[in-house]
Amino acid sequence: MTEQTKAVFSDPKLLREKLNEFLQTPEKVEIYAQAAEKFFLAGNGQKIKAKPTWSWWGLIGSWWFLFYRKDNVNGLIMLLIAGIGSRFIANLGFIVPIVIGMYAKYYVIKRFEKALDNNELESKSGVAKWAIYVGIIGQIVAIIVSAMIFSGNLKFN
Repeated sequence: MTEQTKAVFSDPKLLREKLNEFLQTPEKVEIYAQAAEKFFLAGNGQKIKAKPTWSWWGLIGSWWFLFYRKDNVNGLIMLLIAGIGSRFIANLGFIVPIVIGMYAKYYVIKRFEKALDNNELESKSGVAKWAIYVGIIGQIVAIIVSAMIFSGNLKFN
């Protein structure tokens, strides 16, 4: 963490200004600011340290939440763990949303920290609205396929 980034995390007003610029969802700034302060405090004012917080959107949206918040690397990792990993270890598909629900705010704040460190706040800010549409379409397809399997109209031999 650079000294400039530490200065942002140390100043509540500046933190909220920069988060507003980064998130581009003003109604969420205070939620993430409180989480950022918690993570910075846990890192003794020198770094951010992961601490469990709760995000209903992280739980409900699972890995789509991460794509929506432009955290494509973690989104892809969680997608692979939930999809491929659950074929080998039972219930990973169920556990991944819980983990994301617990650490979603940390993932967002970690991206925020990196954007500040690299002076990329503008290019890394905002949300990926495509993730909403793809997520909705994916859920509709999953419901249809599940209904077809349950009704017996779709069988796998």
